[in-house]
Amino acid sequence: MTTTIGAAIRSMALAGTAAILLTPSLNGPASAQDAAPAPVEFHATISVKPEAMDGFLAVMRENARASRAEEGNVSFDVYGREEGGNELFLMERWADRAAVEAHGRTPHLQAVVARVDGDLAAAPQEQPLVRLSPMAPEKPIANPAATRNVAVTIHVKPEMRERFQATLLDVVEPSRAAPGNLAFDVYHHADDENAFFIMERWTSVAEHEAHLEQPYNEPLNAIFEESLAQPLGEGRRLLKDLAPS
Repeated sequence: MTTTIGAAIRSMALAGTAAILLTPSLNGPASAQDAAPAPVEFHATISVKPEAMDGFLAVMRENARASRAEEGNVSFDVYGREEGGNELFLMERWADRAAVEAHGRTPHLQAVVARVDGDLAAAPQEQPLVRLSPMAPEKPIANPAATRNVAVTIHVKPEMRERFQATLLDVVEPSRAAPGNLAFDVYHHADDENAFFIMERWTSVAEHEAHLEQPYNEPLNAIFEESLAQPLGEGRRLLKDLAPS
């Protein structure tokens, strides 16, 4: 893979310098942002060459550990699929754009960037997010290795967006109050308000599966299929925590 300026920018984006820095319009006019700094939240998917996975993951884990200690970091999570494989999934939350810019200059991020051209099997995919559910206090995680983590991307028909969003948001608080829930956050893609993203954390597989059977999900289940603009397919990922705090 040939090193280019574009590749370096993508590399920094996947590890913490969000593409949002290059496209301020995603979160509104720059003047508004300057007046009221807004949180920056995004996820990224990274496909790693099988033979490079151990080395790349070690550097990414150190990046996650050091990033969490940065003043402007809210959270930095690294996941892999429950079934294994060589795909990493990052979920990052930063206090504001200034925090992301500062992160872009850190040695632990640059250590990730230095490995990208040799270790990745494909260009990373990064998605800036717009939060729809209110921010909730973080809950302590006693056993991160046992958690069930669910990332879901749902593309809905434009005519169903408002109804789907309202019904989805009605599920947030009952889900957060359910036994074993650690987080339940709802977003839409910054560049597509018809693409919803849900990030869930549960203390165990059993508690996640019990949540799916609860009656508060029934209104959403009732409109789910008719709302889809495309099959769910790879939009739902079951993940394991690869870089616990």
